[in-house]
Parts: sequence; C-alpha cells; structure tokens
Amino acid sequence: MQDCWRLGLLLALLCSVHGQTATADDVDPALALQRRVVRVTAQVEPAMVSIVRVIASAESPLPADFDPFRPLRPEESGPVADGFGSGVILKVEGSTRLLILTNHHVVTSRAGRDEAQTDRLYVRTIGGHTLPATLRAFDPRSDLAVLEAELTAVTADVLKIIPPQIGSGEDLHKGDFVLALGNPWSLARDGSCSVAAGMVGNRARRPLEKPDQDRIDSAATIHELGTLLQLDMRLPLGMSGGALVNLQGELVGLTTSLAALQGDPTAAGFAIPMTPGIRRIVESLLKGEEVEYGFLGVDPDDGYPEDLRPARPFITQATAARVGRVALKSPAALAGLEEGDQVYAVGEVSIRRGSDLVREIGLLGPGAVAVLKVFRPRNRQMLTLEVALGKWPVYDDRRLVVTHPQYPSWRGLRVDYPTGRFRYLPDSFLSVFPEGVVITDVVADSPAALAQLKPGMTIRQVAGEPVKSPAAFYAAVAASKEAVSIQLAADDLRVVPEE
Repeated sequence: MQDCWRLGLLLALLCSVHGQTATADDVDPALALQRRVVRVTAQVEPAMVSIVRVIASAESPLPADFDPFRPLRPEESGPVADGFGSGVILKVEGSTRLLILTNHHVVTSRAGRDEAQTDRLYVRTIGGHTLPATLRAFDPRSDLAVLEAELTAVTADVLKIIPPQIGSGEDLHKGDFVLALGNPWSLARDGSCSVAAGMVGNRARRPLEKPDQDRIDSAATIHELGTLLQLDMRLPLGMSGGALVNLQGELVGLTTSLAALQGDPTAAGFAIPMTPGIRRIVESLLKGEEVEYGFLGVDPDDGYPEDLRPARPFITQATAARVGRVALKSPAALAGLEEGDQVYAVGEVSIRRGSDLVREIGLLGPGAVAVLKVFRPRNRQMLTLEVALGKWPVYDDRRLVVTHPQYPSWRGLRVDYPTGRFRYLPDSFLSVFPEGVVITDVVADSPAALAQLKPGMTIRQVAGEPVKSPAAFYAAVAASKEAVSIQLAADDLRVVPEE
C-alpha cells in the first residue's frame, strides 16, 4: 500500500510544481491503483496458508487435537513450533485435498537434530482451520516443495479458495508493480496473511554473490546461479513460500526469505520467478515426481572479453561461457560442441559466464533440445547447435521425496539416465560419458532379481537395440510378454523372465 501513497504524493507534487491545486481528477490514478491492490489481495488471500514445522519426540506422539498455532499457556508444556513459513494453494482435488507450494527450506528439519525426534507439518488456512500436512514431493535444488493437506470441517468452495493462475515470470521487467502475500514469523497464527506492495528491482539476482558457487552442487540451489527476482521490499522471516502476484492477480513468483537466513545485509526481498523452467519444476512437484535437470557433459568456465572481440559487431555482449572439457559421447560432443567454444546464448537467453550456462541447461531438463548459439574463436565461426540434453546427477537420491515415480516398475526394476545418480557414476564420467540407463531399484524376488540385476548396473541394450534414456528403455520393453534379453556389457547378457 505504500506505493499508492507514493503515487498520490507524486501527483500532488507535480501539481504544486506547476502552480496548481490537486483536484479529485488528479488523484484518480492513485485511487484506481489502490482499488486494484485491494481487489487482487482479496482474490488471492483465500489461497494463502501459514505453515509450521514442529519437532516432537518419537516416544511422545502429538495428540490428535494438537494445534501448534495456538500459543501455550504459562502452565502448559509440550512441543513448540520450530519455524513458520508461508504457502500457496495451487490445486484443489475433490474439493477438500489441498496441494500447497512452498519453499523446501520451510519444511525441512534442522541439521544435527536428534534422530529420535520427528518433524510434523501443519498448515492454517483462511478462517483459522489447522490441518496436518504431508510432503508430496520436494526439490532441494530449486528450494521448492509441495505439501498435501485435507480439509475436514469445510470444503474449499465454502472457504472460497480459488488457486491463482500461474503467470509468466519471464515477462516481468524492472519497475513492474507486484504484491507479496505471506505470513510474517510471529503473526502467522490467525490464518490471515499480510500483504506488501513494491516493484521488481532487478532480475536474475543471486541471494549472495559468492565466487565459489558457479556450479550446482550438493549444498547449493540453482538460485545461487542467478535466478531470483530482487524486490524493493524487505521480506521478514516467515514470508518464505509466499505469493508474488502481479496486478492481474497472477502468481508470477514465490517469495523467499532465504537471503535473510544466509545473512544478506541488503534491504531487499527476493522471489523465485515463475519462468518456464520453474513452471516445469512446479508441475513435476504437483505430480509428486522427482525434479530433473538438464546436463550437457561439459566443464564450463567464464570467458574473457578478448574471446568475443573477433565476433564484433555480431555479438555485442562483453563475455560468454567458455567450454572446457567435453566428455566423449556426451550430449555436447554428439552435437559438435568443442573445447574453447564460446556459448553466448541458450535460445533467446544471453549467456555471459559459466554459471549462466549451467543454470539455463539445468532448467530445460533432460530430454529437452537446447539451442546453443556458439562462437568458435579458432576459425571465427558462428554456429547454432541443437543438443538433446542428458540428466544432471542427483547427489543424494536417498533423500528424495517422491510419491509418484515418473516411470512404472517393469518386472521389478526401475531405471534412470546413465548420469541420473551420482553414487553410480564412474570417476571419469566427465571424460567419457556413460551410455545406456542405470538401474536404480530392484524388488526382491522379482523377475529382475531372478536375473541377478542390481542397483547401479548399467543396461546398454534391450533385445539387441541400444537404449540411452528411460523413455527409450520402457518403450523397448513395453510390448514384450515373454523373456527379454538385457545386455549390461559386451560379455554380460542377462535374461529377465516373464512375470
């Protein structure tokens, strides 16, 4: 609402500069903006929830009527809330089941906590209804998670819960007005969200600029590669997982207080924009599936201005991503990418350093075709290369929360891309890219187990035909009703009996 007062004040100042007295017509734009803010807030508010994480002892289960949003009386004792956050209802199934988008860091437990303790999640909806919640799926790399909660006393229709439409975060510009709805830390107990108004200050920011975070690794999020919207509003703790909406009421981002948790001293808020890559991630989480990231099979680095100097004036940006090692048989190698190439764009997105390339390829996802715009300094060639992407390795797949696997179990086994699981990768995978699909799960006493197949083994052929992706594998075995031959290596052939 501060922006309405700012606009009204600006109009009054403009009138005084011209020696005129402000009239009702002069402030109509400010009143119109105010009415729109009020209308959009009322429209989105029913879809907002407050989230609390509670740590309880495994030996002392919480009572059925436990409500962490109710403050304890002085004479009471028991489990207390470990942290508050916000969430946005994105889908209602059957009028009572709520699917809620929030930040991953809102719903995960503290490091170093006693293993005898167990987290419990609760949400409070508009009208003050407290509901236990469970994880449907989460993704640490994007810092996103989806929860499930079931309404019991009322329906979503009674509460007038209408999930907001997801907008195009990629269309936001510096100076666009936005509203942030969420639940500040100590004010989130009543089920009534708070709203703040501001504008987009910048795009593609990092929460903290750290020179050693130019890769996706086991401890970093993809946002540290430069995805975040910077807002001209400071978001207090508890606003993580809140809705960032435009003046049409569309969800264009998810607010995050992670920068504050990391000690960022800037007086700015941040939000995860609903760009095509993030929308793809959200769709996977709503389905309860594992979120996957694209992979080239190269070791990128930051280029230097002199690398692009011979390409002037056709390339106007100062730097690009320099391609280092290119793994043999990798998606990059198969597309013709070479060491020393300068990748200056992925599609229509400019690439100025190695982290930009990792980010954009990752967000496209495996199986997608990336269009790379490349300058090759050694012969001054301008190239456009199409690359069918592989999968970025999951560093610790044992921590995945997946309620609906993307692919079904076939005769007791599941497979993934050859680079899908870091623990199964050879140390030389960035020198020679592995081919085939890796087995990730084998059910005991299943036909796959009878064939002595085990997790970590790589399947290269099915019935004599090469397979290089999970989709290709399942397509190859789908129609077979009889025993199927599986080749692991040139001298290792297994036969999976029929079920």
